[in-house]
Amino acid sequence: MDVSLYNALSFAGWLVAVPMLIVLAYALLGIKIRGSRLALGTVALILVFAIGLGFYLRNDITTMLSVNEYAPDVYTMRVDSDYKLDKLLADGSNDENSLARWVSSNLFWNLPIDLDISEFSCCSFACTSPSGDHLFGRNYDHVTTDTLIMYSEPEDGYASIATTDLAIISMGGDNKLREPCSLYGRAFLRAAPRLTSDGINEAGVGVSCLSLDYTDMSQNTGKTGLYLPVAERAILDKCASVDEAIELLKSYDIKTMVGMSFHIFITDNTGRSVVAEWVDGELKIIE
Repeated sequence: MDVSLYNALSFAGWLVAVPMLIVLAYALLGIKIRGSRLALGTVALILVFAIGLGFYLRNDITTMLSVNEYAPDVYTMRVDSDYKLDKLLADGSNDENSLARWVSSNLFWNLPIDLDISEFSCCSFACTSPSGDHLFGRNYDHVTTDTLIMYSEPEDGYASIATTDLAIISMGGDNKLREPCSLYGRAFLRAAPRLTSDGINEAGVGVSCLSLDYTDMSQNTGKTGLYLPVAERAILDKCASVDEAIELLKSYDIKTMVGMSFHIFITDNTGRSVVAEWVDGELKIIE
């Protein structure tokens, strides 16, 4: 059976089973407990459950509430929730389908989700200004899309500002299926940190994903697979220099997207810039 179908059926089964168990429990309690006491107990139980659930999901709730339309087709979000990067790095991710399954399992109680990375264009640059500041910029090169700007401060990593193309999760461009500021959209955007297109962290490291008109150049050397957008998120959270970013990339089999080739542009606040790409399964660094 298809994994996403199995997950959907499992979730549907729980939706049916839990209410039936509650009804059965109340029927049995009603034999022993007077109606007024049972009603008061029910209200108290609901309040305790709601407070406990709110406390458990507090960071997810504040993340969802932070979604805001900053300008036409540009949205912002402050990421308070734990996006479980270390677990994702350990589990690995080989393509958009395996990443979707991981997100479904770890964020959405096994509800099936879809990612569409069929179109991706881009260009980036880095330069030093006359005053000595090192500047990093990026353009999507899309005819039309929507963009999410994410602000994150992980407890065990560097704070960063990053973006993602919302068309990847059907919230941007001509084929938009859901609005980012809707309840569904806000909930779904919790997956966005794992779909990083580019960003810059507080240590001064900038990274962006660039597409190439070439065949897939994913690595297959036996190391844990790491999907390219997740690799960018890992660089932002964990690296303070170009050299640290290169060492991180060497630790995984980097998997590019949708059967095409991509490379990563990396720069840091010393002014150094490199392009990392994969040729015949080997990481190549172009200064």
